[in-house]
Amino acid sequence: MYETMAVWDTVLVDRDQHGFVPGMVELEREFASLWRAADKVVFSTTLSRVSTPRTTIEGAIDADRIRRLKANTARDITVGGPHLASAMLAAKLVDEVHVFVHPIIIGHGIPIVPKDVRIPLEHVAETKLGAVTQLTYRVL
Repeated sequence: MYETMAVWDTVLVDRDQHGFVPGMVELEREFASLWRAADKVVFSTTLSRVSTPRTTIEGAIDADRIRRLKANTARDITVGGPHLASAMLAAKLVDEVHVFVHPIIIGHGIPIVPKDVRIPLEHVAETKLGAVTQLTYRVL
């Protein structure tokens, strides 16, 4: 997931920059800006180094380490990737879930919810982002 997301550090989103990507929508520009400003922690047992600024690497997913990180930051923490999301859901470290519904059916993938885990949710918001719908739920 980290290697997939790292593109947000290099994609050009300013019309005045050489190599600007035409057609990049405002939402993508906003996300790239947020990504670049964020401190990132990568949990990986296979990566030995990271290639993006403001990024540190940790070994295996450690719920206690994440609990401390969560307790010591005033900012929201965003989770990317099904394995980390699954571990955080299982450890009851998730306060809110954002689901992005894209108009395509894929039919396979890695589930983000651990097997045999039931998490009650309360619908908080729904936002249209072009063809994509973002659903926001609070974990009860």
